[in-house]
Amino acid sequence: DLGEEAFPELTEEARRLGELAAVSRQGEAFAQLAQAAAEEATREAAERAAEAEARREASREARERAEAARRVAVEAALGEERRRQDLQAKAKAAEEEKRRQQQRQQEVVWRQAE
Repeated sequence: DLGEEAFPELTEEARRLGELAAVSRQGEAFAQLAQAAAEEATREAAERAAEAEARREASREARERAEAARRVAVEAALGEERRRQDLQAKAKAAEEEKRRQQQRQQEVVWRQAE
């Protein structure tokens, strides 16, 4: 070719520009792949963060339910203890009343015997 022979430096420059363009296209393709990979990594990280948040929320709710159940159990135990003490006090008062009544009856029997 007459152009290549007449202007070898231009031909060389054209060849280098062609190589640079090819490298540039490869770089763009690589950049697109890197961008896609970064976007995928970001999506995966967001999904993992959302899953972790969901686990934290479920754990918090479970702790709240356990605490509520504990409070109910404590209240029930306290209520049962109050009922037991009330019954014990009533039984003691009834026993005391029965003792006093027996004592009065005994006094009546002694008076009648005199």
